[in-house]
Parts: sequence; structure tokens; C-alpha cells
Amino acid sequence: MKFFTVAFFLLPTLIAKAQEIPQCRPGFEPVEFEPGSGEYFCRQIIISCPLNQTPYKNPETNADSCCPSNQQLVMYDENLKTGVCCGADQVYLGIKPNGRCCKKGEILQDGKCLPAPPPSGCQGCPTQPPGACALKAACGDNANTGLQYGSCYQLKFPNGQQLGRGVGGNPNMYTQDGYIQNIPYRVCKFPANPNDCGTGPVKAGASFAIEDGIGPAGSTAGERSWMDNVDGGAHMQLTTDATKARKFNGKTSCSGCQCVVQLISSGYACPAIQPGITIWANPKVTLKLQFLEVPCDGQFSFPQLN
Repeated sequence: MKFFTVAFFLLPTLIAKAQEIPQCRPGFEPVEFEPGSGEYFCRQIIISCPLNQTPYKNPETNADSCCPSNQQLVMYDENLKTGVCCGADQVYLGIKPNGRCCKKGEILQDGKCLPAPPPSGCQGCPTQPPGACALKAACGDNANTGLQYGSCYQLKFPNGQQLGRGVGGNPNMYTQDGYIQNIPYRVCKFPANPNDCGTGPVKAGASFAIEDGIGPAGSTAGERSWMDNVDGGAHMQLTTDATKARKFNGKTSCSGCQCVVQLISSGYACPAIQPGITIWANPKVTLKLQFLEVPCDGQFSFPQLN
């Protein structure tokens, strides 16, 4: 693996006097103009890997490395090129970036790689190890909601029914057990920005928008969509206008021994078998929903069965 650098001379703020070595941003290194001059500039580090290898940066050590083509490379951030390269005898399990590289045949349970249990006695029908399809619920504390900006979730009511879309002839209305199911809801920073969802933990009381990963049911254009801003009992619906996205606030809570997120000033729109949801002025009105993490692209990583 070779390292090349690209210099940036047009940024005077990066130049420092003697003994003032600049703090360069990730991917750059300080270099002295001339030995002993005491003046520095930040030079970009470019990784050059051998043929059939892909460059990446370890997010924990910040070290640059190369991943052979016969090993699984899972990129966490395409812009920063951070990711993990699993060994030749390993496979990535879980939802990035919270998964792990485990040996083939193992399962990921509670963040640990464990031996797969013996197959069931049922012959001729495929099985998955226990927990392979279990979704991890967001569970926070007094400081954090347990949610992550940029991550996707399936939303469930305490009774186990999903927050779906569609009731009667309106496929855009959010409702309990709506006929459009399995929506990956993406938590993004507020105000909603189609080009920047954000990263990092959602702190208790912090604002966030919720992006609808399916979008309009009657369209194939793939429009970006969000849960819209309503109040006073009006039913919340889907919108393709980012400026009309609802600002949510929440905190971690419990319901029937399950971790849930308690959405402030949110609640049921009306008493019904399939109630819709709305926004109320009173912050004491809250709606408890379980946020179950799912891959945003819908591609689950299952352990390899022997």
C-alpha cells in the first residue's frame, strides 16, 4: 500500500508559524514548507492500493488500509471512506455500523459472535438460527433517545401493530396497521434536508424529522418523502416537500417492559379501530412508539447456514 499526498497552497489559514503545527482535518497531514522554516500547510493523504484491493479507513484507529477483493468490505461512510474489512473466513453480520465481522456459520447476538445452534429436526424446510430476524429496539437513557441520525427504523405501537400508511381510499395517511406496511422510517436532522440527513445520536429533546423510505404508493419516480406537519387533530400524511416535514421531539421511555420513544405533543387523531396520528399543542400529550432498527436499503445480513 502506498500513500500519496496532494498539497493545498491557497488556504492561508492552514499556514502556521514556528512550533504551531496545524491541526489538519481527517485525511490530511501537516507538512513543513521548508525544513526549519516553521511554516506548515495541510497535505491530503491519498491511498493507493495494489491491484484487486480497495482502500478504506478504519473508523476506530483512523488508520488507512487496503481490503483484498476476496474479503468483504463494508463501507460505513462513502465520503470519508471509513469501513471494516472482514477476514477471509468472516462475514459481516448486523446493520452497519453496529454490526461485526463474525466467522462464517456464527450468529450475532447482543453484539457478540456466537456459535450457531444446531439445526432443527424439521427436514426439508429452511431455518434461521434464533434471533437472526430479531430487530433491535432503540433504547436510550436520560441523555439520549437511543435513536441515531441517518438510521432507519420500523415503527410499532405498544400493541405490536406497525405504523403504516393507508386507510379507506387515502394511501398517504399514516395510521395504525395501515395497508402499506414495513415502511423504513429514517430519522434525520431538522429542518429536513434531502442532501444531508445527519449522523450521530439523537439527544433527549433534540429535534428530528422522519423520512418515509417508501414514498408515494402510486409513483415510480422515487420522490423523497417525509411525515408532514399538521396540528389540531388533522391526520398526519406523507409529503414530498421537505419544507413541510414535521419537527419531532422525543425521549426514551418504557411500555410493557419494552423500550419505546415517547414523541412529545404527538398522539392519536381520533378514537378508531385504526387511529391516525396528529400533533397537539399540549406537550404533555405524547405518543409511545417502538423504533426497531432496520437497514435503510432493506437488505438484511443473515448468517450463513451450514
